[in-house]
Amino acid sequence: MEMRSGGVAAAFGFRYQYLVAIEHFLSRMRADLSVLNHVTFHVETTTGEVADPDKVDFSVSLIGSCVENV
Repeated sequence: MEMRSGGVAAAFGFRYQYLVAIEHFLSRMRADLSVLNHVTFHVETTTGEVADPDKVDFSVSLIGSCVENV
């Protein structure tokens, strides 16, 4: 039996996290195409209006104001 390091599992987890994040963002944009030119997606950010800066994996800003932190 081959033993793999925890890095393989961690890499898969990060890949999954990023795919879920971008899927959420694209679904949000598709729901209201009128904001397409005004929306910004920030990955792993602590900039803007963050209630808990240690928690944010991604955030969505609309016309410069943070509208969602996940």
